[in-house]
Amino acid sequence: MGRSHYLTVMLVVTTWILLTSLSERKAVAQRRIGSRMCPSGCLCFITTVRCMHLGLDHIPRVPPETRILDLRFNRIRNIPSSTFQGMWNLNTLLLNNNHIRAISEDAFHGLTSLKYLYLYKNKIQTIHKRAFNGLISLEQLYLHDNEIRTLSANTFTNLPKLERLFLHNNMLATLPNGLFSTLTSLKRLRLDSNKLQCDCHLIWLSKLLKTLNGRIQAAATCYNPKSLSGRSLASVSTSELTCVGGVVVGTPYIATNPEDHLPGRHVAHDPNNYHAKQSVRNKNILGY
Repeated sequence: MGRSHYLTVMLVVTTWILLTSLSERKAVAQRRIGSRMCPSGCLCFITTVRCMHLGLDHIPRVPPETRILDLRFNRIRNIPSSTFQGMWNLNTLLLNNNHIRAISEDAFHGLTSLKYLYLYKNKIQTIHKRAFNGLISLEQLYLHDNEIRTLSANTFTNLPKLERLFLHNNMLATLPNGLFSTLTSLKRLRLDSNKLQCDCHLIWLSKLLKTLNGRIQAAATCYNPKSLSGRSLASVSTSELTCVGGVVVGTPYIATNPEDHLPGRHVAHDPNNYHAKQSVRNKNILGY
């Protein structure tokens, strides 16, 4: 009886120790993911929060120490500013396959450690020109398969480490001069499968793609006019990039170093006037 009683006591003590240990570990894990509770319906694993298939119409509040936020397959319509404030250590943010329609100013404020931002397969139509402010560590930005029609010239300013930018399968018809001028670390750019109007307004991009050929992987395909449809913009000559009425606009200067962006002014001339064209070429003042 004595031995049996001893074994029973030891079993109870061991069980209590195990339960206490598990409770303490759970408490530590909760502390690690912050003082806030895991969002209702989501699964939290210390550095990862998964909120898939919940039909969300807003961005949930998540623990500040989160590194990965997975919000796939929801119905988010807008990412307001200050949504992710306090999530200083966030490294990867997955917001793909939702119904996001707009990204507000400073929507990712404070995410200085963020490296990967997934926003593809949403319904994004508008992006504030300062939406990506503060993402100084961002390396990959996926915006493909959306409904983006226009972008501000400053949209991608202050992203010094951005290496991969995917904008394919959107509704972009034209792009502002200098859009990529500050992306000094860019290695891959996709602009194919858009509605690119290959005319005088994209001469700057055509020349930039030729300049960067071999240095980065880039794809940009013409949609209009029909004579250029399906062709790579990098293969189109300046003389083919005409505007309404056949008027060709001079090519803006593209610096070899992408961070040296100079504001351009267009100089129109008659493409049929040989002497005018020759004069412009000789003086090397196309666009200036």
